[in-house]
Amino acid sequence: MFELGRRFEFGNGGVELSLEKAVEYYKKGTELGYPRCMNELGYIYENGKGVDKNAKLAFEYYQMAALKGFDVAQYNVGDFYRCGEYVNQSNTKAREWYNRAAAQGYEHAIKHLKFMDEKEKAEEDERQTKIMQDALERRTKIMQDARELFDKEKTTKEERQTQIMQDTLEILDEEKKSEEERQPQIMQEEKETKEEEATTPTTTVV
Repeated sequence: MFELGRRFEFGNGGVELSLEKAVEYYKKGTELGYPRCMNELGYIYENGKGVDKNAKLAFEYYQMAALKGFDVAQYNVGDFYRCGEYVNQSNTKAREWYNRAAAQGYEHAIKHLKFMDEKEKAEEDERQTKIMQDALERRTKIMQDARELFDKEKTTKEERQTQIMQDTLEILDEEKKSEEERQPQIMQEEKETKEEEATTPTTTVV
């Protein structure tokens, strides 16, 4: 059935190209349980070859063949999961199906597993680099904030010390000025006292 389907699909083996008959033979082969026919139907519906594109049918036919152990179909199912086509994207499931195909020596699956390893390693390296950069930026910010706080406290302390010294000098100046203003008065009072004593008669007691 598969070979007949291929002849009609590509117009080989003395038959005229007919995608309609190719699909017909592939479907007959699928009913008989031939995984290569299932996989080819998956390809036809995935690419819209002579039919409307239908990702749902493509996946279902690929999966039917994959579950029968056909390596190419297992690879195709892995591709659907890797790309998130029709199914939810899942690298884990993609790896699962690629590994099944790779275990049978399917070269494309082996290459894609290597590609995924390299991509995931690059993404992890990038993630670790980002984590380190973020940590360094946070540490630098903390140090800058601490330095600014230290400088602010130092400036405030110096300003307080300067203010205290200014206040002290002002008090001393005021005391000195007050003392200087009082000095003439004190001298006048002392002079008056001496004059008063000099004019006061001395009483002699017999």
